[in-house]
Amino acid sequence: MVRSCELCYKEKYLLEFNFRYDGSSRYAPDERYGAFPSASAGWRFTQENFFKNNSSMRWLNEGKLRVSYGDLGNQYGADGTAYSEWYPYQQVVTGVSTMPIGNVQTRGLAQTNLANPLLRWEKVNMLNLGVDFAFLNNRLSVTADWFNKRTIDIQLKVPQPDVLGLEVPDQNAGNVSNKGWEISLGWNDHIQDFTYGLTAQLSDVRNRVEDLGGAPPVLDNRIRQVGYPIDAFYGYRTDGLAQEADFTKDATTGALTPKFAIFDADLGKVAPGDLKYRDLNGDGKITADKDREVIGNAFPRYTYSLRGNMGWKNIDFSFFLQGVGKGNGYVGSIGIHTFQAYGSYPQEVHRDHWTPENTDAWYPRFTFLDTRNTTARQSDYWLQNAAYLRLKNIQIGYTLPSRWLSKARIQRLRAYVSADNLLTKTKFFYAYDPETVTTSGGEYPQIKTVVFGINVNFK
Repeated sequence: MVRSCELCYKEKYLLEFNFRYDGSSRYAPDERYGAFPSASAGWRFTQENFFKNNSSMRWLNEGKLRVSYGDLGNQYGADGTAYSEWYPYQQVVTGVSTMPIGNVQTRGLAQTNLANPLLRWEKVNMLNLGVDFAFLNNRLSVTADWFNKRTIDIQLKVPQPDVLGLEVPDQNAGNVSNKGWEISLGWNDHIQDFTYGLTAQLSDVRNRVEDLGGAPPVLDNRIRQVGYPIDAFYGYRTDGLAQEADFTKDATTGALTPKFAIFDADLGKVAPGDLKYRDLNGDGKITADKDREVIGNAFPRYTYSLRGNMGWKNIDFSFFLQGVGKGNGYVGSIGIHTFQAYGSYPQEVHRDHWTPENTDAWYPRFTFLDTRNTTARQSDYWLQNAAYLRLKNIQIGYTLPSRWLSKARIQRLRAYVSADNLLTKTKFFYAYDPETVTTSGGEYPQIKTVVFGINVNFK
């Protein structure tokens, strides 16, 4: 059920109310329905008499202050791949054939999950503060927003004692925040027959896990821990590639012993050209539980865009640029490493691999199969700058004069050529798309396209 109400008084005071009341069969009857209200208010202060009567403010044509707050619900908190996820308030009983009775395997029934009839909707509540201005006879427009988006009651599997013996149920336990801002500047004007417009946008957002409901942090290659962005990159710090001077050589056997800390499992495998991992806790060895930390995250910072349009008589032109000012991208697996067990092959980047004759190389020495992990562990060495600028679209068109079309009963005919993804400027790994910064290769890339078209309106 959806209800809304809008109020406007003298074009100065704006109010809007919305109310949603949603139900889902995923939840028990007592938690099945959720109420999600929202409201917004605006004040066009330029319509007030004290402003209209102020001749010194004629340069400001429009001014509005905005505030909004609202809730939305999400019923699909879990992945939905099993019956217990579709209807988590119900117990699941399945047939089993591993029940020995009298030394005979006997078929029977067993409960496989623990139901949670108290599970309820996830909620997203968002506070937004904004201003809108128009200057110089409405040629210059400025819009600015600040927002705080909180996702609460996130459905998580909070660990239970092993003696439970059942699949852990989902619980409303998590809380994630996204705080950020956005600003937009626009200019539209004309000089006789020439019209033009530009719109620039810049935004930023910071993601943070606020609460896990008592669940322990997920300390894998992607971390989920209170105080950090969700799924941040978690790995080792490195100090470049090891050189021959970083080892001591046994005069009798010729065996090399590293002067830097290594993993116990790498004893006898490490050689010049391998990565040097940083011993963060100073205990003389590298371990997964004490020498890893957050090394970055996949959330882009300072997302920007620039749109432009121009027109002169029957000719029109437009373009769209977009990009990210700051971002991390992680290259790994078959996307960057070669000679792995699952069929990866050398690429152009591997020409610059470490050898005794090429000690300033970027890529480590070549390793094979089981020894490759000395290089391929997740670390900041494979974290790259994913900032980019992309010419997303450019288009030029021509509209035929109407006098040429009247006899054909055509009201308007426009021919155009449009191109997408023509240019990309980035320092990110050449084989990856900077808009997809966390894959290991094998993704279908953004493609360059050129389209020729005609738009026809008949009378």
